[in-house]
Amino acid sequence: ETHLINPQALHNVLNSVNTSGIYSSMLISTSGSLYSFAGDRTRMELAAAIVSKIWSTYEKGGKQGPVSDNLGFILIDCEDGQLACTSVGAGLLVGVQAGADVPPGLLHAKLTALARVLRGPLGKVFAGGASSSAGDTPRT
Repeated sequence: ETHLINPQALHNVLNSVNTSGIYSSMLISTSGSLYSFAGDRTRMELAAAIVSKIWSTYEKGGKQGPVSDNLGFILIDCEDGQLACTSVGAGLLVGVQAGADVPPGLLHAKLTALARVLRGPLGKVFAGGASSSAGDTPRT
């Protein structure tokens, strides 16, 4: 069975968290491919690359080294704000960019809610797991 992503619906869901100091949200692969975003595009590709690299490095280290916990959430404090991301399964991450004044608890709550909404629909589209190569594409 073929499942499709409605680009406008995905944009609307991503955009729904862009309030209270969060100025952009994105759906990316663990290899850094930017699938969709909503909000301010400034440095979006750079943010996607940063969070995906940190996520994949942690996952590899956790599987090969002494770290045994599953990674649930990353919060990166940057010079001009914050980046946060979490997994939505199948080699996909959802991330947000926010101002430096956004409380970490609010950032975590909004990102967790966004991930919860996206996991089911994206799991159907990316059934079988998205690979972590640069050529990740959803089934169409």
